[in-house]
Amino acid sequence: MPTALSGAVLKQVSSTHIHSATAFPSAINLNICSPAIFLDLQWNLYDDLCGSDHYPITISYDTANASHATSSWNLRKANWDHFSECASMQLGTGSSSISVEDFSEKLTDIAAYTIPKSKPSVRKRNTIWFNDECKEARSNRKKALQTVKSCPTDNNIQR
Repeated sequence: MPTALSGAVLKQVSSTHIHSATAFPSAINLNICSPAIFLDLQWNLYDDLCGSDHYPITISYDTANASHATSSWNLRKANWDHFSECASMQLGTGSSSISVEDFSEKLTDIAAYTIPKSKPSVRKRNTIWFNDECKEARSNRKKALQTVKSCPTDNNIQR
């Protein structure tokens, strides 16, 4: 099994490449990161070649998972009268020399005070294009890969 060296940490890694002529697995990819964030990263191989001779590598940051959950303004429950009053008082005609940044910040603060936000939720990705034909093709590709791994003959490799 190949190894990867990062700083003083030596890690075992999986094969990332399958040679097209011999089906011999190897790890020919090089991933470089700052030692300051090394321990916060997760390095994984995707379990499907996706039509390539290289397994896709996913590198994720541990705290990044929370950013996938998003909340939004619930405009149906907004108190628009109160929003208008606050906006008039803080952003009325007397504050014409205010910078765009300050205006945006004040407007966001007013909105945060008068418009509730929805609960953070992870949005499901739309995969309408992934139909039964795609599912079958993916299954056949995985079966062919398993056949090559278990018996790397010329006939199995050429399929």
